[in-house]
Amino acid sequence: MDSVIASTWLSGTRQTQKFGPVNIGHGFVELPSGLFLRYADPKRTVDMTTGDVEYRYRYGKTWHTLYGAKLLENIVQALARIIVMNAALRIRDRGFATNNPQDYFFVLQAHDELVFIVQDDQVDQAKKIIHTEMIKQPSWGRDLPLVADINHGDSYGACK
Repeated sequence: MDSVIASTWLSGTRQTQKFGPVNIGHGFVELPSGLFLRYADPKRTVDMTTGDVEYRYRYGKTWHTLYGAKLLENIVQALARIIVMNAALRIRDRGFATNNPQDYFFVLQAHDELVFIVQDDQVDQAKKIIHTEMIKQPSWGRDLPLVADINHGDSYGACK
C-alpha cells in the first residue's frame, strides 16, 4: 500500500489502480458501492528533522499523514460498513415485505454490530434471518469468510 500511495494515490493523473474490490486514484478510493473515500490535496513532504518522506492530505483545515497500513485500514472499515449496512437494509425490508415493519425495527449500528427490536414471539425467526443476512457475501466479495454471532436480550447490554 505504501507504493500505491507513492504512485497512483499521489499521481495527479486520472490513472487508477484496482485493489481488490476498490479503485485507488489521485487522492481517492472508489468503493464498490460507488461512494468514495476522499483525501483532499494529497502531497509528498519530507520531514526536515529526520529526512523521512511523508504523504499527507488535508481534512478541513488540518493536515494528516497517510501511510500504507492506515490506507488499508480505511478501506477495510469502509468495506465492512457497506456489508453491515446492506445486511441491515435487507433485514429491515423483511418486515416491510410482510407489511409488518415493526417485526425488524432497526435501532443501532456499532462497528460490526446491528441491533434490532423484535417482538418476543419473533425472536427465534429473527435470529435466523439476521444471521443469514449478516453472512451473505456481497457480489464483489464472493470469497469473503463472513461469520456472525447472534444474541438477544431485554437490553443492549444483556446482548453482549
